[in-house]
Amino acid sequence: MRCLIALFLVLPLVAPAQSLDELASWMTGSFSSAAQAEADTNYYAIELEMARIWPERTDGVWLYVEQAVAAKKEKPYRQRVYHVQQLDDSTFTSTILKIEGGERFFGGYADPALLDSLHEGLLTELEGCAITLHRRG
Repeated sequence: MRCLIALFLVLPLVAPAQSLDELASWMTGSFSSAAQAEADTNYYAIELEMARIWPERTDGVWLYVEQAVAAKKEKPYRQRVYHVQQLDDSTFTSTILKIEGGERFFGGYADPALLDSLHEGLLTELEGCAITLHRRG
């Protein structure tokens, strides 16, 4: 009986982390608009790479992001860090941060060693770019 009570006391603490980790798993990976660009010439083939960084941090999930035209993947036109936090059981925020001198981190999504010198002091929040996500169901 004590174990069952302890389980119910711990579950509320575990559930938010699972929801945040679930969102992070959906956001992490390689994404492409190649199919859209092929179907509609008004669009470019863009590739987005998102990799988790600083997994030891407990203040949310941190993601390194590179966005590039598919034909120029080695030279991304946008690099960011997303700081994703869970506010309650169904609300999340993603703060978008610019990387100072980001060129030295090109390819960091595939080679984590390139991100070893990335630290919070190089980041500047992009005001007005944060998003709030609400989970339904």
